[in-house]
Amino acid sequence: DVTLKLEGVDIIDSVVQSGCGRWEPTPGDTESGILSSSLEGSVVFVSHVNNPRSFYIQMSSKSTELDSLSERLQTECESESEPVMLKCGDVVCARSSEDGLIYRSEVISVVNDENRVEIIFIDYGNTDTVNSDSVRRLPGGLDLDTLSPLVSHCELSGVRPAQEGWSDVAIETFCDMVLEKPLRCSFQGETDKQVVTLTTDDDIDIATAMIESGIAAARSLSGDDVNDLVGTSGDNDFASETDADNSDAVTQTNLEDPHILAIPIPAPAVPQIQEAVVSYVQDPDCFYVHLVSKQPALTQLDSELQEAYSDPDDAMIQLELPAAVLQVVCVKSVETDRWCRAIVVNIIETLDTDETWVELCLFDFGRVETVPASCLRLLQDRFTTVPRCAIQCCLVGIRPLEGAQWSAEEVSAFRNIVVDKTMVCVFNDEREPVAVNLTTDLVDIADKLTEFGLSYDDPVTEVTA
Repeated sequence: DVTLKLEGVDIIDSVVQSGCGRWEPTPGDTESGILSSSLEGSVVFVSHVNNPRSFYIQMSSKSTELDSLSERLQTECESESEPVMLKCGDVVCARSSEDGLIYRSEVISVVNDENRVEIIFIDYGNTDTVNSDSVRRLPGGLDLDTLSPLVSHCELSGVRPAQEGWSDVAIETFCDMVLEKPLRCSFQGETDKQVVTLTTDDDIDIATAMIESGIAAARSLSGDDVNDLVGTSGDNDFASETDADNSDAVTQTNLEDPHILAIPIPAPAVPQIQEAVVSYVQDPDCFYVHLVSKQPALTQLDSELQEAYSDPDDAMIQLELPAAVLQVVCVKSVETDRWCRAIVVNIIETLDTDETWVELCLFDFGRVETVPASCLRLLQDRFTTVPRCAIQCCLVGIRPLEGAQWSAEEVSAFRNIVVDKTMVCVFNDEREPVAVNLTTDLVDIADKLTEFGLSYDDPVTEVTA
């Protein structure tokens, strides 16, 4: 399958508009949306903004597909009268409460007692909460296997919040810069989102403009970005022992391309209830767990790593900055004095010494450490096929007392309750961070934090297993 253009005009669009052919949905580029290679140099429109590190873009060349899809949805879904039983992850059609039109949607949470569901419009990126009785089945041929999302989830390369969290002013200014305007897009890399640069018709780089206006700061990869850099999606089950079955689904480490991260992510089947131990906490929206059932696999991995790297001079990585960022390596943890798998997330140059330091995420545990670059070793290929042992999670049903950021007191209380303790964990989602409920001794952790006055109930986002 190819796309043909003549002097920048899409041939398919011309044929359809001339009446010499009709638009037909083509199998999607990727499960998550537009192919990264298709974004390079494309004219795009931003369809929805959460913040500069989370927004959605549509390719200008896909406008005919979007129009034809919308026309079909309005026609065929109007005639569908039977409501459907819903669960998280269902792809359906739903009417927007904002403009009254029908869109393809994915169910992201179900509030049974209120007969309402939270959905994301998969071709645009915005969310809505609607009455579940108004949701209908998708017409044939419009499922994700046939037609992938016509939107791509992106983050802007090179920027970070000027202070803690994105301010309302920063988000509003970014929206003013990008919404309803044609932009040139350049693909920079891939985390859980497409990392892109955006440029206006006047050759104004959006990231540079934000930094110069003071609403954003220049971003180098750091510990704050670890959550975005610890893997790419995979079809693997929860962390398992090394075996031949994993090899077909795994891309081997490519040190010439720092954006390739070979370690597969454990993808839970949901809903699923398992015992788990919390290994690391950033806050209630970002923490890591080990499944008790997979502890033998973690122990085996640890043993094999210690044996493989017993010679301290073996397989030394020679860093050629900045190519080492996003590489998977092996390093001796400064906290445990054990060899661990890690990903390089930042390179730190110091003026008072010739030593280069690197910031890493030990992704089998979730924690971040800073070590001299001389401590890094090449990760042997056999260790790249072992899925990550830590699963990134977020606690459902609560939100911070003030604003969008958890306070130090709230984070400390959550850590004291959960770290290194065995919990009953209900996995409600397949994508990281995985939405979970945690209980211990029949006490729900979210309820406990609320009772302590350290959080608010957030029933709209709560997912029923």
